[in-house]
Amino acid sequence: TDTTSTSTGTTTETTGEGNSTASSSPSITINGLSPVTVASTTSYVDAGATAVDWSGASVSVSDDVASIDFSVPGTYTIHYTATDANGSGSATRQVTVE
Repeated sequence: TDTTSTSTGTTTETTGEGNSTASSSPSITINGLSPVTVASTTSYVDAGATAVDWSGASVSVSDDVASIDFSVPGTYTIHYTATDANGSGSATRQVTVE
């Protein structure tokens, strides 16, 4: 299920099972806008993401934001991953640096 809500600025991307069950992988919610455009002359602070498991408990999220050079113009994809005993969930945010 992919859901985008521009009124709240939150994008939810879920991978894995369509229904939340004890065997579902974590669901990740991207905080802030996606896609986002930033100037190469400014610093970019990513809004991050949160994740929950099938029961609603928080799961830690890792990302690859540090690997992107935001001073170089281009289009980049930030990858978010959350893993628990039932598998991994993932989501992405597109960032265009102008």
